[in-house]
Amino acid sequence: MATGVHPGPARHAENVPHLADAALSLSGFSAVVGQIVLLRALIVVFNGNEISLGIMLAAWLLWTAAGSALASASAGAGRSARRRVASLECLLAAGLPASLWTLSAAKSRLSAVPGALLGPVPIALASLVSLSLFCLAAGALFVAAAGLCQRERGLCPRQAASAAYLLEAAGSCLGGVLASLLLLRFCGPFEIAGIVALLNVSMAFVLVLKASRGQIIMIAAAAAVCAAPLLFVAAPKLERAAQARLWHGFQLAGWRDSIYGNLVVTTTGEMRSIYSNGMLLANAPDEEAAEEAIHYALLEDPAPRRVLLVCGGINGAIAQALKHPTVERIDYVELDPALIDVAHRYFPAQTAALTRDPRVHLHLADGRAYLRGTKRRFDAIVLDVPGPQTAQLNRFYTVEFFRAARAHLDPDGILALELRSSEETIGPDLADFLRCMQRTLSAAFPYTAAIPGGIIHLFGATRPGLLTEDPRTLIARLQERKLQTQYVREYFIPFRMMPDRMDQMRDALAPRPSTPVNRDFAPAAYFFDVVLWSTQFNANLSRGFRAAARIPFARILAATAGCLLLLATLLACAPARARRPAAAWFSAAATGFTLMALQVFLLLAFQSIYGYVYHQLAILIGLGMAGIALGSGLALRRDLPGASAPCRQMAWTQLLLAGAGPVLIGAASLLARLTAPTGTWIAAQLLFPALAALAGALGGFQFPIANAVYFGGTEKSRSLGTLYAVDLLGGCVGALLLSTYLIPVFGFWKTAWLCAAINLAPALLAARVARGERAAA
Repeated sequence: MATGVHPGPARHAENVPHLADAALSLSGFSAVVGQIVLLRALIVVFNGNEISLGIMLAAWLLWTAAGSALASASAGAGRSARRRVASLECLLAAGLPASLWTLSAAKSRLSAVPGALLGPVPIALASLVSLSLFCLAAGALFVAAAGLCQRERGLCPRQAASAAYLLEAAGSCLGGVLASLLLLRFCGPFEIAGIVALLNVSMAFVLVLKASRGQIIMIAAAAAVCAAPLLFVAAPKLERAAQARLWHGFQLAGWRDSIYGNLVVTTTGEMRSIYSNGMLLANAPDEEAAEEAIHYALLEDPAPRRVLLVCGGINGAIAQALKHPTVERIDYVELDPALIDVAHRYFPAQTAALTRDPRVHLHLADGRAYLRGTKRRFDAIVLDVPGPQTAQLNRFYTVEFFRAARAHLDPDGILALELRSSEETIGPDLADFLRCMQRTLSAAFPYTAAIPGGIIHLFGATRPGLLTEDPRTLIARLQERKLQTQYVREYFIPFRMMPDRMDQMRDALAPRPSTPVNRDFAPAAYFFDVVLWSTQFNANLSRGFRAAARIPFARILAATAGCLLLLATLLACAPARARRPAAAWFSAAATGFTLMALQVFLLLAFQSIYGYVYHQLAILIGLGMAGIALGSGLALRRDLPGASAPCRQMAWTQLLLAGAGPVLIGAASLLARLTAPTGTWIAAQLLFPALAALAGALGGFQFPIANAVYFGGTEKSRSLGTLYAVDLLGGCVGALLLSTYLIPVFGFWKTAWLCAAINLAPALLAARVARGERAAA
């Protein structure tokens, strides 16, 4: 194979060897840190559900692929390689704060009404505009730094592209872990952007000045001196200005970033509101919401003594629960400690009971993780979590969660939850959503009841006669307990539970044969919630989602497999010189799609089984990137003699990727059955991280092999970033389809089998190319 070595390594490489390696690692570090910061900002701006998250991630991958492709098509001369990389480092440094600043004004520019939700089209436009500079620079930097690596280390194009992929993955691993465990805990978004900017500008100076080790130390010292005013003066001012732009039309009382998201407090007259990631969590004073969240639930229980409240305790709901004379203990579970701190500061009257009443016990944990770890049993479990508009929230509305809650109820205990509904007519989209939730609740609890309204209350019990839909019984308990309420009153309960309203609600809740059960690995409810979300913007969009959901999976699987196999057959008949690059492109696209699917499967499965444990999720993501680096390193060390060997290896690896999805879901399902403390610890701390590393290693291993097939022993310096761009485009398609359609409609298992079908076609093409080359030899 030709080496592609230039007339000698860079003249200053003897002073500081492999600066290109450092530039590539820094590009991976900067890209993943920027992705984390910008996606968090996008979620705040657009109240992220699965559609908006898919659009945002797709826009990110699309622009990064475009940057890589453009840089590949316009590769500069070798002498300007360092200056080219340095220029892109500076562009990347400017791109992150510029993108954050652009995002802060996106909502006010696209919506005339402060606080209004934005539809898919405005979200796509804003994402494409705000992410363009940073992502284009990140994609182009990969190609430019790979070219610099090729020149200064004397590598052939295949080795340079593969080494670049490995180094970028290693930098991404470091960036993901540091951002998740350190930067997000102690720094705001503009402070993080400042750190990324200083690192990249410093690297640019090192490259342009062709610095020695002593000069690098001086540049690092100068960067440290610049860091103080940038991070402690400029960044906080920018943050204040950005928050004011983002919340244009609101009176800001304060804000705080935590590892779980962005918390903002606004003031309107006498009322204060807390938003988490742009979504309204609570108002105060809001006696109606506090009373409704608690009293209907506890009135369903003849004598509630031990109560578990999962979220929703900062608006005064706990004080309302303590009004019931039989209540002896309230366990309140809240995920984000920062939310409790903010609530204590801005909602002092509503949260006073958290610290003053000895009956209240606060647990800072994920709700599912708390249930998995506690041995306590309760008379009433009250779920006050926002609706299942994302996969993370959907975990609290699945049959698995309901069964976990049932296991912690006393024999006469009840589960209570509330969902958004309608005071008047219940439309078909809302009815589908409510039917799904009712069927799911019924799968865990044999006896259910409901109370209609703009907020519908659903209740589950394991014994007959516990629940009631008779307003007279609720009123009698209200009066017996001498509850002093304003909204849940003896004159309002009968109105809310009028016979015609109860009949309409029962008709809406009655499941149909096609109504699915919402499960951890088949999250149907958040698809229905997405349909409801889409009806706010365009009825045709809602109808399109519903029509797509009615397509049988077998038809989609057959059509996908058939089209891809036809494409593989056509590419196999192409001229000999075009077959290898076509096979490599096909493999890279399928691998990008599959890696995106494996990452989604892994993260959602872990959260469903063990709860949202932040540092463990960060470790999973970091180990996934480390696996990519490890796989790339192993592939680079692998000897592939003969012209057909790379294609054969690519075919076998593609088959392994085809089986990776079903194997991963099967392994997660088996791990979910481990309930003993030791087995749970081993699964969460060792086996799941091992799965993350193995999944990443498969994709990382395939990229250098595909590069070997693509370059085929020729020098193609202009195409260093082509496969990288194709890989990102595959991930872009995966981000859109997986989050908005495949997983919510078909669940994990069927989506995994579809991924398997997608990988079979490129495996077949690679095998046919290998056979043809072996025959020609």
